[in-house]
Amino acid sequence: MKRKTLVFLLPVVLLTLAIGFSCSPFRRKEAQRPEEALRQVRFFFPKFRDDMDRDSLIQGVRRNLEYLDRLLPETVFRYGSHDFTRQQVRESQEAFLDLLSRGFDEDQLSKEIRKNFRVYRAAGRKENGRVLFTGYYEPIYEGRLARDEVFRYPLYGLPNDLIRIDLSPFGERFKGETIVARIEGK
Repeated sequence: MKRKTLVFLLPVVLLTLAIGFSCSPFRRKEAQRPEEALRQVRFFFPKFRDDMDRDSLIQGVRRNLEYLDRLLPETVFRYGSHDFTRQQVRESQEAFLDLLSRGFDEDQLSKEIRKNFRVYRAAGRKENGRVLFTGYYEPIYEGRLARDEVFRYPLYGLPNDLIRIDLSPFGERFKGETIVARIEGK
């Protein structure tokens, strides 16, 4: 009799837990402090894949290692509620670079990441859990003060007819905002 009861109760318990966890209000708790913005993934890992070629990812990790080398040794990074030294982050990225160089397919790479790294998920918005990541690119152009074989064309200054317009007279929400325009004719 015990076995029949246990067999019957197990699906009921599992179903109750599944419904309880999927509807649980703590899953959509909005981050109040910076350490709540990242949460360590413990069970439901994403599939790790890159939408570009592997070489671009390797180049990105190498550049990040160069960045880490420029930081003070006592620099500390916070991921969720965990603190890591610059050296720990650097060692982690070197280990990731080593994984990338092994030529694993997506499935094997995902398995190795889950096995060897702590994974964090951005908390996202309270309403829908979505996260917006942005990036900025600031191009750096080489130049010379004197013309040579490579740099034959001068960089010119701002055109005389280019003006900057202060938008703050148009309302409080535009305070500190400007636009740039060019005057043509009158």
